[in-house]
Amino acid sequence: MIEKSLIVFIAALLLTACSLPAQSTNPVNSSGGNATSAVTIVSPTAAATVFASSATPNYARKFAPLSPGDYTRQVPGWDNRPYSLHIPANYNPANSYPVVLAIHGGGGSSDAMAKLTCPAGDPNDPNCLNKMADRRGLVIVYPNGTPNPNPRLAKLRTWNAGGGDKGFSCVSGVACKNKVDDIGYFKALLADLENTVNVDQNRVYATGISNGAAMCQRLACELSDKIAAIAPVSGGNQFSTVANCNPSRPVPVLEIHGTADPGWPYDGGENAKSLWNYIGATPGKFISIPQTVADWVKRNGCNYSEAKDEALPVIVNDDTTVTKTSYPACKNGADVVFYKIENGGHTWPEGWQYFPVSMVGITSRNLNANEVILDFFQDHPKQ
Repeated sequence: MIEKSLIVFIAALLLTACSLPAQSTNPVNSSGGNATSAVTIVSPTAAATVFASSATPNYARKFAPLSPGDYTRQVPGWDNRPYSLHIPANYNPANSYPVVLAIHGGGGSSDAMAKLTCPAGDPNDPNCLNKMADRRGLVIVYPNGTPNPNPRLAKLRTWNAGGGDKGFSCVSGVACKNKVDDIGYFKALLADLENTVNVDQNRVYATGISNGAAMCQRLACELSDKIAAIAPVSGGNQFSTVANCNPSRPVPVLEIHGTADPGWPYDGGENAKSLWNYIGATPGKFISIPQTVADWVKRNGCNYSEAKDEALPVIVNDDTTVTKTSYPACKNGADVVFYKIENGGHTWPEGWQYFPVSMVGITSRNLNANEVILDFFQDHPKQ
C-alpha cells in the first residue's frame, strides 16, 4: 500500500509539472532577451506604481531594455538551475523596482510556484502573484532548486534549507543530504539579476511554500544584508535547529501556516508519515511553527507578552478560520506577524488546490496570501 501511494504521489507530481504552461528556454542576455510567447499583461491601475520605490532616473548604469513579460535566465555557475523572471507592466529601466523571490516547495519548480499562487491554477486570474505584480510595479523571480539525480524525477527540485542533524529531518532530501550551497546560488542569482534589471537594493524580499518557506527562513538568517523581509508559507525555520540563526539586522517576518498541515505539522514532531518522505527526506523531527514564530519574536526584540490577536472575517465557509497575531515594539520596525489558519492544509491560501484535500489539506479562501504578503513587503523596506 505504501509503495502504491508513493507511485501515485510521484506520478501526480510529474503530471503537475508537465501540465504547467511552457516557458521560453532562451536566456535573457545582458543586452536584452526574448520574452515568452502569448504573454498576457494586466493593464496597470493607478496603484501600479505604489510599490515602485524610485522614480528618479538612474543613468549610472545601463540595464536591459526589457519589455513586460516572462523570461528565463541561467544562473552563472549553476547548471540546470535557471530562474524565471516576470517583468511588470510599464517597466522602465531608469527606475529601480522591488523584487520578490517566490521559492517553490520540495518536489516543485519555478513554473509550479507561479501556478500555485493562482486561484484554480489559472495564470490569467487577476489574483495571481504575477498579475498583482503588474498592478503594483514589482519584479517577481522564481528560482529553481536542485533537481533529483534520477532523470525520471528530475523535475522534483529541492532546497538545502536545514536539518539533517541533532534528530531533525533533512526535509528536502537531495539538496540537504548533498549539502548544496543554496546561499551561494542565491548570491549568484541576485548578482545576475542586478546586472539585468534595476533592482531597489532596499526592497528584495523572499516568500515561498514548504521547503521553499524553510529556504526563506535560511535566507533571513544568512543573507539579511540582501533580504529585506520574508513571508514563509507552510514551512518553519529548520535551519535554526542545526545552526545559529544570527541575522546581521532584524528581519521582518510574516508567517502563514495551517493547523491541519500534513506536510509540515503545526506542532512539529516526527515526519514518519509526512509527504516529505516521497522526495527523500531523512527521518527526524520538524521544528514547530509556534517555536519558529517565538524565535523570530525574540531575535527581533518584539514584545511577546503583548501580542495582539485579530480574528479575520469568514469570507467563505470552507471549514477554515484565520487569526492574525501581531507582536509589537520590534527593533527597527522589524515586525513579526503570524496568520494562523485553523484547519488549513499544506497549501497557498487563495491559491491553487494542487493536490486533493485528502492529500494536502484545505486551501483556505478566507485569506489572500498574495495580498497580505505584498502589503507586508510594501511596509517593510530594509532598514
